[in-house]
Amino acid sequence: MFTMMIGISANGLGGSIYLSFPYVAKWSLWLTYFAEIVGMFSTDIASDESKSLSSNYKYSPLFAWKWFTILFQMAFVMEIFSFVTYWFVLHDDNWHASKFSDNPFYERFALVTDHSLPLICLLGEYFMTQPVFVKRHVLILVFVITFYMIVNLSYSLSYRAPYSWTDWHSVGGVFIHIGLWLVVVLMFYMIEWCNRKKLLSHGDNEVMVAILTD
Repeated sequence: MFTMMIGISANGLGGSIYLSFPYVAKWSLWLTYFAEIVGMFSTDIASDESKSLSSNYKYSPLFAWKWFTILFQMAFVMEIFSFVTYWFVLHDDNWHASKFSDNPFYERFALVTDHSLPLICLLGEYFMTQPVFVKRHVLILVFVITFYMIVNLSYSLSYRAPYSWTDWHSVGGVFIHIGLWLVVVLMFYMIEWCNRKKLLSHGDNEVMVAILTD
């Protein structure tokens, strides 16, 4: 909720949504909002092993913890990607350009909060609640980032490229987008592998094994 309040104060809920839609930072920001909201209604994974091991409990979309798990995975991966690309690639140009805005302090406040605070909150959530990363959910991530790429492409061809170094009009730009798509997918697999090792490192856990495996 703290993430949401800061984000809303910096960006607002309306007006600029259409213009911000092609930016991956906004996608990860809203995924973080939804994950935190659903998380407030989520409960711990059932302690009854017979229920936890059942396919109905494992695959049913009717449990809040399931929605939280999926949203958290999507938000966490995309926030890491957004954080790294902004602070290591885009920061200098955006920081310099903000000097020419009507309110430089407001602009820079929004840049910092958009690209750091959500990830800090998700990291806190990760270490406090230890949400699981499930390999089969990579298909959902593939759908999300593919849909984002379509939005990015449409916006670039009809208006302008959201980022100066990602231009669909050149062969190099197309390969950059394909490479970024692959990077996000590989990030998910890396995080899932680390998460699996972490959760199963304290001995056999029949319930956790059942959830993590297909």
